[in-house]
Amino acid sequence: GDPYPYLSERVGTLEGDFLHISSQNSADVVYYGGNQDWFADLAWQLDALLSGEAAYHELEQLANTACGITCASDIFAYLSLHNTDYSNAYTGDFSQLDYTNYMYDMSEYVEIASIPWDLPEIGGFRGSLGVSDNRYETGVENYAEDVVGVNLDASCQSLLFMRNDTIMRLIRDSIDSGYPVAMRIFLLLDSIEADLIASPEENAEPTSNMSRHWVTIVGYEYNSATSEMSLM
Repeated sequence: GDPYPYLSERVGTLEGDFLHISSQNSADVVYYGGNQDWFADLAWQLDALLSGEAAYHELEQLANTACGITCASDIFAYLSLHNTDYSNAYTGDFSQLDYTNYMYDMSEYVEIASIPWDLPEIGGFRGSLGVSDNRYETGVENYAEDVVGVNLDASCQSLLFMRNDTIMRLIRDSIDSGYPVAMRIFLLLDSIEADLIASPEENAEPTSNMSRHWVTIVGYEYNSATSEMSLM
């Protein structure tokens, strides 16, 4: 029988659409949440560069390693639309440029760990170790307090030795309560390819490696026949 009957055959998703961000270059393109690549793509238009607050190489580094920052930005922006306590977490217009400026502001709170010597690339990290669990926790708590005005108790939990049913309960309870889930994937080997974001055409090549990456979970689907949960 099904070892997790409390899940039943069900799909859980967040309220409404997640985030729709309009493209800077095409009225026909809408993005589903933010993208760290925009730090480089839009660098010369960003407030931080124009004001001298950031140099181009800093924005280029963020483009390579700011998945945790993007994840935090997306979650706060979603909550600004669907949770009155967080209504001022993001006040922009969901244009690509406005959203990237907001992600840069988030980078002042959710900080990447830079490698303190000038090497072009180390283990795929390109001058940075990205955002650690501790930096993520501290950053989102400080952003919530300073910008939103709420007390947030963030908690990163390792899934390595956690039972499958406990993991599925955590994800189910968070999504069903209206909260996206930030998940950090950190494997030493490049063993996970992002088939889920590959082109839908048959035999398409995966577009990204996800062995070391922060992702935002916005829904789940449980299959009682296989006792597996697919994440969205």
